Amino acid sequence: MEIILENGVHYRTRLVPLYRAGSFARCVSGNARFDGAYVVESRQAKHPLRRWLVIYQPASDTRQAFLLDRQRQKRIDKATEEGRYYQFMLDKEGGVLVWRCHSASGEEYTLTANSCTCPDHEQVGGAGIRCKHRVELENRLAEERGRRAEDAWVDAQWARIEDAESAWGCDPGAEF
Repeated sequence: MEIILENGVHYRTRLVPLYRAGSFARCVSGNARFDGAYVVESRQAKHPLRRWLVIYQPASDTRQAFLLDRQRQKRIDKATEEGRYYQFMLDKEGGVLVWRCHSASGEEYTLTANSCTCPDHEQVGGAGIRCKHRVELENRLAEERGRRAEDAWVDAQWARIEDAESAWGCDPGAEF
């Protein structure tokens, strides 16, 4: 299992008793493939003994990059799957332009260029991962820019044709 913290993606164990968590953390700490193993008590544990988990990070930058990419891809896949159901509206909040996203679940989130008010963004934003709402909004904006760029290109081509016809003395409305 993985957990995302501000300093990157970490592995985490399932909830176990404290003595097992401590033992596992010592084993991981002795393994050069991992950095910084530490034991954390879960606030949501329901079992009186199984309350502890171990969080540890791969030492390899390559592995860390792989884990980050995998987390990014999960959000891209979710945006692809659910994004067509999102409704985005441009709004102004305190003099700043923001986007309001009505998600498929009925929740409303506020997005800016660098943030989203959804719980996922609050968890993963510090690690440089965009939530599915930001991914979908960016996709839609890029698609719209692409359409506008394509329309501008077509308009430019027609303008060049019309300029050439004028230069050659052709009547664009004449029949051939």
